[in-house]
Amino acid sequence: MERNDLMINIFFTISVIAVLIAGLVIGAWQTGERDRRTVQNITPEDRALRMKISTYSLAVGVICFIIVWILWYFDIK
Repeated sequence: MERNDLMINIFFTISVIAVLIAGLVIGAWQTGERDRRTVQNITPEDRALRMKISTYSLAVGVICFIIVWILWYFDIK
């Protein structure tokens, strides 16, 4: 395995995990019933913390996707 392939695999794995964490924290894959229960029981401070975590996690995921694209497109060794 070349160094470039290893870097692509590592950054792609990090990006997928970061995007999944962002979606789980913000509740993107909840059912409607679960979302209604969560909204009723969450405080504004908890909501702000969840938004902060999901925003940073999504930013890490997007940046890693961009790095993967650059490595793949330009075939950087």
